[in-house]
Amino acid sequence: MSIMASVIALGFLSLQPPVAAGSPPRLSTVSISNADYPPAAVRRREQGDVVIRFTVTARGGVADCTAEQSSGSAALDEQSCAIWRRRARYVPATGADGGAVAQAATQVFAWRIGAPCPPGGPGRICITASRRQPVMGRN
Repeated sequence: MSIMASVIALGFLSLQPPVAAGSPPRLSTVSISNADYPPAAVRRREQGDVVIRFTVTARGGVADCTAEQSSGSAALDEQSCAIWRRRARYVPATGADGGAVAQAATQVFAWRIGAPCPPGGPGRICITASRRQPVMGRN
């Protein structure tokens, strides 16, 4: 059985207060696939919520990602940052002069096995996996 993933309410983020007279960064694109739940984490029944903190660069990329609040699983914490660094792109924040500036932001990932995520705040990403995983090496 394959991993099932769902992304819920993607598009809003919890951000630090914007710089004076500027605008905060705005998520422009991200892709989350059903293969993003680490198979080893599913086999170990690891699940939970992770809050990642990162910097949106002046070019709209993601840098300096860390788990501000751990899910309790190093694999899920690391995967959350890996997804965000590789796939999230932003319209960067602007400063008072209208130029692009780097700014800190956060994102919540909810990882669940075999059950939907409970209701959460806007912008929370929920990835769910089935309880059964394929046995490697068997057809």
